[in-house]
Amino acid sequence: IALNPTPSPAASPLMGGRWNMRWTSEKEILFLLEKGLFGLPCTSVYQVIDTEAGSLTNSLDFEEESFLRVGSTFRPGEGERFDFKFQSCALKWRWLEVPLPPVGEGWGSQVYLDNTLRIQKDSRGDMLIATKA
Repeated sequence: IALNPTPSPAASPLMGGRWNMRWTSEKEILFLLEKGLFGLPCTSVYQVIDTEAGSLTNSLDFEEESFLRVGSTFRPGEGERFDFKFQSCALKWRWLEVPLPPVGEGWGSQVYLDNTLRIQKDSRGDMLIATKA
């Protein structure tokens, strides 16, 4: 991997916006990509980061307007790292929407960030490659 072209990437305005997942090693996402949500295939996986509001939302969309969304805080640290803590979670399957307990917190480290590409390693050792929408 080339050197990160963005100094202090976690605090950079480049972090903000919608990021479409292109690849991940995160087993929960891989499971839903393979199996779907109660038989409904996954159509997209993305994150929306609002650096000013300090929020990050993980979204998995499925057919028939179904989804899994997890909202969290977004607190940039020094350099490549930001901290997050889950604050909300909702699952919608067809017409039924259910709130779920948000469980988890950790950090993400921006291995690479530019205008269109983000490579991240997290506190569990998972990797994410995402492109700007």
